[in-house]
Amino acid sequence: MSLRAHPEEFTKYYRMSITTFDELISLVRPYLTRQVTNMRSPISEEERLIITLRYLATGTHFSSLHFEFLAGVSTIAMIVRETCEVLWEVLQPKEMAEPTTDDWKDVAKGFFEKKNAISKYCWRREFICLTINLYF
Repeated sequence: MSLRAHPEEFTKYYRMSITTFDELISLVRPYLTRQVTNMRSPISEEERLIITLRYLATGTHFSSLHFEFLAGVSTIAMIVRETCEVLWEVLQPKEMAEPTTDDWKDVAKGFFEKKNAISKYCWRREFICLTINLYF
């Protein structure tokens, strides 16, 4: 049974829509393609991505994926490692761009605003505690 025929089930299983999966596979396919040899045919790019997505979505053990996808545990481990590296190399520049100076300034500003609010709260708390101790 192909999950593509059931979009809701596809989304539940892979934690993304079919459209998103198709976009993702189009980005990473050139890096996941393996050469066909006389000894064996390679695991397809789609299956490599599916194995990795299933691992990332569930956090299940490689031995469970081994039974689910009928591949060796070491093969599953290698596929997940290689595919994660490809996902990072392809998606990091687009999805996690390096912060600019202004981005860092905004982070620092937010940090100091929260720090000052906490400091004021702590000072008030200590003052109230000291005042109460004076009366008892």
